[in-house]
Amino acid sequence: MSSTISSLEIDLNWEFSGEAVFSLDKDDVFCEARSEAVLMELKEVLYRLECKSCFSIESDFLIKVKTTNFLSMVHINSDYNWYALYTRSRYEKKLHHEMVKRGVESYLPLKVEKKKWSDRTKVVEEPLLRGYLFVKVSNREYFDVLNNNGAVCYVAFDGKAATIPENQILDLQKFVNNFNDKINVTRDRVSKGTLVKVKNGLLKGVQGEIIEVRGKSRIVLRFKSLGYCLHSDIAMDDVELLEPAVSGQ
Repeated sequence: MSSTISSLEIDLNWEFSGEAVFSLDKDDVFCEARSEAVLMELKEVLYRLECKSCFSIESDFLIKVKTTNFLSMVHINSDYNWYALYTRSRYEKKLHHEMVKRGVESYLPLKVEKKKWSDRTKVVEEPLLRGYLFVKVSNREYFDVLNNNGAVCYVAFDGKAATIPENQILDLQKFVNNFNDKINVTRDRVSKGTLVKVKNGLLKGVQGEIIEVRGKSRIVLRFKSLGYCLHSDIAMDDVELLEPAVSGQ
């Protein structure tokens, strides 16, 4: 018996415990769902593993995972990736705390702001990107994250959740930790700049684009999947070019 197939059965049993029955026949796994909803979740797991050609529907709620082209596919719990999660309005902090409580790695970038009332001024932390939370999960935790009151859905393209590179999350953390009061967030279209890497200062190692705004150089972090750009002032002496400058931009 293939160890990969055996591992798949064990992990699917863990994720869908009580909702599906699994059995082995030589090197094939049979997954019998308890309901149509569970069947759809099983199919989504296999689609996300790029295993569309590796399974077939045997009957109403029975899936057969074939060994053909299967042994090269990624183990169901092998990789952890960052995803952006849509949240309910004003649920960013609550959902973040719930993720941490459950042992799920979660990142909520916060911006320090001063709120003024007639009798006092108070310093508060507000979500930098409203309506979004970043989570780092494998296929095992993927559905469990959505089973929370404040979670809406993953940011997706063509029906597939969009992964966010680890280095982009690390760059964002550096931005937020060191330039918190200088960050500007926009959903307006920002023309493509020249790709650079910061070589000095608190943002050392961060990669972004250099653009010019009102005569000043600014470094931009672009999150295409979210439609957001973050930018802040930076000295040109602190960066090195990673690509030739593009004229006319």
